[in-house]
Amino acid sequence: MNQLYIIGNGFDLAHGMKTKYTDFIVWYLNGVYTRLVKTGVYEDELVRSTRKKDLPEIEINSITKFDEYIKNDLFEFIYKNNFFKLIINDVSIRKWIDIEELYFRQLLLYDAKRKVGETWDEIDGFVQKHNDEFHIIKILLKEYLAGIDVRIYSPIVDIHSNLNSYLAKYNIGVAENQRALFLNFNYTKTLDLYSDLLTRHKAYILHIHGEADNDKQGIVFGYGDEMNDHYIEIEKLNKNEYLRNFKSFDYFKANQYRQFLQFINRDIFNVFILGHSCGLSDRILLNSIFEHENCNEIQIFYYDKGNGENDFIEKTYEISRHFSGSKKGEMRKKIVPFENSEPLVRVNWPLTKP
Repeated sequence: MNQLYIIGNGFDLAHGMKTKYTDFIVWYLNGVYTRLVKTGVYEDELVRSTRKKDLPEIEINSITKFDEYIKNDLFEFIYKNNFFKLIINDVSIRKWIDIEELYFRQLLLYDAKRKVGETWDEIDGFVQKHNDEFHIIKILLKEYLAGIDVRIYSPIVDIHSNLNSYLAKYNIGVAENQRALFLNFNYTKTLDLYSDLLTRHKAYILHIHGEADNDKQGIVFGYGDEMNDHYIEIEKLNKNEYLRNFKSFDYFKANQYRQFLQFINRDIFNVFILGHSCGLSDRILLNSIFEHENCNEIQIFYYDKGNGENDFIEKTYEISRHFSGSKKGEMRKKIVPFENSEPLVRVNWPLTKP
């Protein structure tokens, strides 16, 4: 039986990589702060800032610290990109951020503007500006992730052991026509840490959203829930600009999506989820996997929080949203129960002192 491994950001985080959106924002703000310390001014397409008082030469390691300096009037900070301002405010309120989800929520304001009587010229201008601002964030994110050097990290024993166990269980790479595809939703090459293992089992990697360090190809970054009722309404508007940052259209720019379809259409497969949140921003792709007639079962490698807590049930909630109403029965048959599941990385609790 073939195997499909879905690799998400939790996989990178398990290795200690700073690949959260908040890490990206802190990296950017630290760059702004460093320039203010050295020259007193900073300006780009996102912000304009001027130092008012002497600043300590430190590394800004949190958005909270940056906000503290603004409130203490140490420097002026003006947003030139409204979407970037929304990102910062969203982090401040909810302590986390999903930029793709926030992009879609903001796009839907076109309908609110229509209801209060704004003209279509005004609304179209708002949408184009929103898309342009999002594109700037996208370019910066690619730059940030391209700077992460995977070579300084090491493979994790638990992950290596589990992968080897499941690949060997079905004689992947040994038995005829038994293949494994690692569908990498990340923009990093963390899977290269396991290249010897994957090569031995003749498994192959497909960077479905592109690679941050690939200068010739952009990354797939946007929203991917075309099953959403609001998306259907957007399509009916017959305005191409409104569709600019939906993932489906970026998939056409390269051959990865077609290769992925060829794999799932070829034969029966089991799904293994390693670190993917299964959020709605990838809904159309995940739905095509989970509801596929060749999908036999879904194995969740859950996040072990320690002290007996984990995110297994929360992950099943997210997966359920990728099954249409008539397919919920299939979901209950496909998801492997918790007692037959394993954590991505084991956390020993209570923690022993060194």
